[in-house]
Formats: sequence, C-alpha cells, structure tokens
Amino acid sequence: MQAMRIVAKIGTASITDQNGVIDVAAIARLADEVATLRGRGDEVVIVSEYLEGRTLEELLDDPDETVSAGTAVRFGLDVLAALKHLHPDEDQIAKLEQKLREDGTQEDYNRLQELNATGFVHRDVKPANLMLVEKRGVVLIDFNTISTAGDRRLTGMHTPRYRPPLEPTVDTWEPGLDLFAVGVILYEFLGDGSSPYGDRDPGVGPQVSVRDVSAGLSDELVDLVDKACRPFGIDRFRTATEMAAALQAVPEAN
Repeated sequence: MQAMRIVAKIGTASITDQNGVIDVAAIARLADEVATLRGRGDEVVIVSEYLEGRTLEELLDDPDETVSAGTAVRFGLDVLAALKHLHPDEDQIAKLEQKLREDGTQEDYNRLQELNATGFVHRDVKPANLMLVEKRGVVLIDFNTISTAGDRRLTGMHTPRYRPPLEPTVDTWEPGLDLFAVGVILYEFLGDGSSPYGDRDPGVGPQVSVRDVSAGLSDELVDLVDKACRPFGIDRFRTATEMAAALQAVPEAN
C-alpha cells in the first residue's frame, strides 16, 4: 500500500464529551489511530485550532501594559477552569471513596476505578503557554509535555521558574505541580514580575511573600498567593477546584 499524508484536524469536540469535559477514551482512541497510521508508514499531520491573541508572557513583558489585581485574578480563574477539566476529579474521587467505606455499590467501585485512571498534568503551565483571546479570556495551550496523572516521573517539569522547590522529590505526576505554577503566575502579575523565590531556580532561596513586592492587596489575596507558592505540597492547594473557590472569594474577584 502506498504511504499517504493524512491530516487530522483536532478541535475541542474531538477530545471532549457532550458536557465539554476532557474525554480520556477519545484521546486514547486518537492516539491508537495515529500509531496505526504511522506504523504502516503514513505521515500524520495534526492540525489544531488557530487562536488569535497575545500570550500572558507578552503582556508581562510589555512596559506599557498595566494589569490590575482584579484582572490578574480573572486570569487565574480562567487557568484553573481549564485545569479542572484536565486534572483528575479529586473531589468526586474523595466522595466515592467515602461512599465505598460506608455502603457503596459495585457501580460506585467501577466509577472510582475509572476516575483514578483518568486525568492529566500539563507540566508546563506558564505565561508563554497562556493566550489571552478576545471574548474567551485566557486559554491554556501547548500540550506537548502532558502526562497522565499518577504516572511515574521519568523527567522533570519543563520550565524551572514555574516548578516547586521540592519538585524533584515527587515520584509521580501530580496536579499540584500545575497549581504551583498558577500561584507563581499570579505572583508575577500582582507584583513586579519577579518570582516568589527570586530570579533563580526555585530549589534555592527562601520564599518571598507577595506582600513584599506589591502594595494594596487584600489580606485574603496575599494569603492565597503565598499558600499557592509554598515549597511543600502539603501546604499548598490540593485541587484546582479548591484553589478556584478560594480565589473567587477574594475581594479583588468582585
């Protein structure tokens, strides 16, 4: 059979279910199809959605742009909304585990197994991979380094500035790694563009509170950003849902 050049258009509907939630089974089917085509010698070109806008990195680097605390909070909420779809549904997992300890059914057990086997970690959440699109807000892009949540880690996170100080000690890919990056991004926009650990690898140096680089922030927002950037995972937010609820509650969100 003669080899062909096959173009696969990948849009939101290709990888989400009818409720707009990431469909792991659909992604697995797509990966299998691509592997089969490549295995027989075909060239596969994947075409994704074209987005027109600016990255948050461009916004941060533009000396003529000023981003208010309220806008920075909205940026954070947009990113967390994307991560809620990408990450495992930890809240539902916790509810099912509790139900199984009490009077759960086989159906509950099967659902728990399914949830534990789904979900991803982006691994490279940073301003350059966040695009501000008119009428849509901030869109998370560049899924080249995505890993399945819970998988054993064989490599590190992509961009040192946005990885937790103790990231090398984490044996598996956990959603908290992405949430730390969101905390650093909030810190950058609310402050002077610096990192909570200085302009160095976060593995060295003490954490600097966002209060020390920005005046006029509410206590609630300062506490949230400082918590999101803590060096120990146990002291940070556990899920995107939890972090989004806390961010939605700060005065700057209203």
